[in-house]
Amino acid sequence: MISNPVTWILFYVHRYLRLTPPVMFFIGFFTVYAPYIQGSFAASELNALSAQANACRTYWWQNLLYINNFDSSAGDNLNTCYGVTWYLAVDTQLYLIAPVVLVSLYVSFAAGVTLVMAGCVGSITATYILYGNYDIQADGIGEGNQDNFFDIIYSKPWIRCPPYLIGILNGYLLATYGSRRIRLNWALSLVGWLTAFIIAGFCLSATYDYDKGSHWSWFTRASFYNFHRIGWSFLFAGWYLLTI
Repeated sequence: MISNPVTWILFYVHRYLRLTPPVMFFIGFFTVYAPYIQGSFAASELNALSAQANACRTYWWQNLLYINNFDSSAGDNLNTCYGVTWYLAVDTQLYLIAPVVLVSLYVSFAAGVTLVMAGCVGSITATYILYGNYDIQADGIGEGNQDNFFDIIYSKPWIRCPPYLIGILNGYLLATYGSRRIRLNWALSLVGWLTAFIIAGFCLSATYDYDKGSHWSWFTRASFYNFHRIGWSFLFAGWYLLTI
């Protein structure tokens, strides 16, 4: 099945046909309806919905090709067609390279793990470099350069890839060894649960003081941005192991 080209053609075609018709149908509806949305919801969105609807009239084709996260104006929502679809673009772009990781894991587990680790290390390194050069915010709220947060960091696949790669590796392990029950004694289970809750607490509340005005160096901001997503990925992988 792996060596059959039809497998990989269908791998991509199936996803495109599954996602694209409903997404483009909604964008068509959104383009017509959004200018008439008024009130508290529109205000909560900083009245950006009308601008996004206007952008859809021109830039809808970017959503059709799943490249709408590369629009340099995506951060201000002025030329972005339905801004939240940046996530579908990133997910699709990572889906394009997923077979490389999957086949590597199938051929050699060590090679697959090495590829996953290399992707994560490369992403982490790129994040540190970008934070050092652009002094970007840690979460879009606290101090730092807000102008480049979305365009350079938030919506780019090479920054978002570590959780995706970890997820592929976790899925491979579940598919290969998922039928085996792991028996942990109560002490290891307790340590595992405590560790999971500590990681969750860090991911959710580490920026509390930062968002209230505390100073974080660019290195601290980059470290948070790098490892809170990776920590969340390991958190859910660990929760699964503790509950099977």
